[in-house]
Amino acid sequence: MLKTGPPENTRRVVVLISNGLDVQSTHTLDEALSMARQAETRIYAIGNASYGFSNPGDEILERLSADTGGASYFPLRKTPGTDLATGYLSQGQIGETSQNKGLGAETGKFSAQRLIQLADSLEAIGRELNDQYILAYTPTKSTLDGTYRTIKVAVRRKSLQVRWKPGYFAVAE
Repeated sequence: MLKTGPPENTRRVVVLISNGLDVQSTHTLDEALSMARQAETRIYAIGNASYGFSNPGDEILERLSADTGGASYFPLRKTPGTDLATGYLSQGQIGETSQNKGLGAETGKFSAQRLIQLADSLEAIGRELNDQYILAYTPTKSTLDGTYRTIKVAVRRKSLQVRWKPGYFAVAE
């Protein structure tokens, strides 16, 4: 990401689809976050852990996103069609055709629900990237000493959802 051009001319985004569990990295989570911050790259994570399972990797995906100014989505946390208010039950939730039984790859129905939810998450990321504003400010400390400086953005209107990169490295471009 550092080789794609100056940060002010290039918006850097990584969309990560994962369960968040690390099995092969050569870098720690903190090192990966530091590299993303140096490259001014936002990480948008989509968790793909199965329905009904607690997943310790979700916390990692949330941290990667929050610490880089991105967002995390977990489309499979909520079982499709369990709207008790309307009484609607999606296909595959009655009797022996529960989520994890009966409607597997042989019918494609369970897979289709998962793909729809994944597409919804990708669409939400696309909308967010299209609806962003650029704000600039002059820091009170002007020395370029290479330190990481945190940023806090606050808005008065409580109904707004605001995301920002949490900081930057004070280095000469």
